[in-house]
Amino acid sequence: MDIDMRLRPAIVANARQMPFETGAFQSVICTEVLEHVPQPDQCLQEIRRVLAPGGILYLTVPMLWPLHYEPHDYYRYTRHGIRYLLETAGFELMETNPIGGLFSFLCMRVGEKGFNLVHKLAFFLPKPCRHFWSVPLTLPIFFALYLLSFLFDPLMKKDVFAWAVLARSGRTG
Repeated sequence: MDIDMRLRPAIVANARQMPFETGAFQSVICTEVLEHVPQPDQCLQEIRRVLAPGGILYLTVPMLWPLHYEPHDYYRYTRHGIRYLLETAGFELMETNPIGGLFSFLCMRVGEKGFNLVHKLAFFLPKPCRHFWSVPLTLPIFFALYLLSFLFDPLMKKDVFAWAVLARSGRTG
């Protein structure tokens, strides 16, 4: 399900008003969506509505992440903020796990800027061919940056790139 018809989802719908019956699903995956919803509490209440009692929600949300899909990029989440939103919406929080950290964020940004630079330097190539130029040149750099972030992220445990959350639908209604 997505709100953007151009992505050709099976179902085009708003996350705050899903076209499903109450309790229709045993599980829901909602990944990197809440930061794009102006009222994330309404989205979580709707997810709880379509989940069967005791149903499982797997959710990912950003904490350190650059702006994207502007102007529809509204929030970043701390562990405490996502706990509050989930509990207020009637979920029982089961797990909250960090994804990456400060070095993942920095390496991603350096890699992204490097790729954009290499892509722009290929101005002499037709647009469809620029990707074929850019990827092989930047792939080793991305791999090296990934290794650096893997080594250094554990040093700064409070700087989390994103959160992976597992929650159970509590009360109904």
